[in-house]
Formats: sequence, C-alpha cells, structure tokens
Amino acid sequence: MAASQKSMTEEKSKPIWSKRYWTGSGNLEVAVWKREIGTGPSSREVLNTTIKKTYKDGDRYKASSSFRPEEIGLVILALQQAFAYISSQQGQTLPMEDVVQEES
Repeated sequence: MAASQKSMTEEKSKPIWSKRYWTGSGNLEVAVWKREIGTGPSSREVLNTTIKKTYKDGDRYKASSSFRPEEIGLVILALQQAFAYISSQQGQTLPMEDVVQEES
C-alpha cells in the first residue's frame, strides 16, 4: 500500500469530532464520523454518531454500549453536544423541540 493511500485510510478511520467524559466507573466517549455514501454525482457526505463506555475489568479494558441509570444524564449531555457540533457543521441550529416531539 502506498504511503498516501495508507494515510487516507488512517484519516478515514478517525472521528472528525469526539469528546470523553468520566462516569465514575469508566470513560464515556461520543464521536462524530464523516463518511461518503453513493458514487458519482449522487454521492454525498453524511455524519454518524457513536457512543461507548470503556472500563477496566481486572487487568483488561472493555467497551460497552450499555449504561447504568446514573450514567443516562451524561449520555444525554454527550449526545446533545454531538448534535450541536453536527448542527454547526451543517450550518444550522435545530432546537431539540423540533427534533423530538412528545406524544400527547
């Protein structure tokens, strides 16, 4: 693999934005990823978000997508900050009320 191809592959595998938070029992990380979908003139870039918790179990580090009730507030904060970043990148700000509508 050529050096330029390798650096492009490595660059694609990194999030364009991420933030970590300490939960008291591990780290919570939220990340925003950019990827291109489609080919040719119909291709477009999309942003995706991932969230995970890493913690130490004995001598090994593990990752989880499950959260304890006391971590949910931090999960919400992390996702709101990811949402704010995505909105700023897309040149728009959307109030949460427009995104999530409660049922009456």
